[in-house]
Amino acid sequence: MKVDVNTEINNHLQRNKALKDSLCQKGVELRESLSIELHFWAFSKQTAVMLAKALYDEGLMVLVLTLVDGEESRWTVEAGIKDTIEHLTSLPVVKRFVELAAEFDSIYDGWGTQLDNLPPQSSPSQQPPPPPPPTTTPPNSN
Repeated sequence: MKVDVNTEINNHLQRNKALKDSLCQKGVELRESLSIELHFWAFSKQTAVMLAKALYDEGLMVLVLTLVDGEESRWTVEAGIKDTIEHLTSLPVVKRFVELAAEFDSIYDGWGTQLDNLPPQSSPSQQPPPPPPPTTTPPNSN
């Protein structure tokens, strides 16, 4: 499957900006080193294996290499890296992963990470209930 590498890079940069903005609003430090998973799609066993080997050669740990359930020609390749979100979402890194995937007729689908110990966020369900309305004495019926 051929992809337009420049379009893919621009799409990732736009999505990453939105993700980083959202994470910053939640108090995530983008320069903190985290375990991050990278997600790729390959369209044959051969290209999935070759992509996984290339990721390994780049210093990443291959976490998943499997055929997608119910599909004959779509493979998931996931790799792990210890990095910062700020660095991982930079143009040179995004470009490298998009181009590396394209070398094997595959797609770089993006990244994910487990966020532990986020600062508490105020949400409507966490806010205290409003105070009860003032009570009034009913008029005297006498």
